Amino acid sequence: MKAKAALDQAQSDDNFADITAPVSGIIYLTDFKQGDELKQGDVFINVGNTKNLWVEAPLTEEQYAKVHQGQFVHYSVDDMDLTGTVLEVTHQDSEDEENKNLVTAAKISFPDELKDKVLPVLM
Repeated sequence: MKAKAALDQAQSDDNFADITAPVSGIIYLTDFKQGDELKQGDVFINVGNTKNLWVEAPLTEEQYAKVHQGQFVHYSVDDMDLTGTVLEVTHQDSEDEENKNLVTAAKISFPDELKDKVLPVLM
């Protein structure tokens, strides 16, 4: 009964909003935590397609200088040596006030033959 009352209260609250995903898939969260303030346009939930998996690899400044979109690369995940194509490279200032440094990463394709054997990490 208390759970139903709490749900009814939450649904009648002015802060309640419906969110509709634009595509089907698995929902996973980004780095937002309870109590974080969201601004219009912030992405706080991602919808992942398990048939379109990729790996995000942090890069050193030296690696960033050598890695580019479309490049074929070798990488390791859990002692598996894999190959893939760099889909995107990011290079931006951290929004973390305590650690103001550059954040660099490469988004790399995941091998098709392994896509049915793994699931994305849910945060």
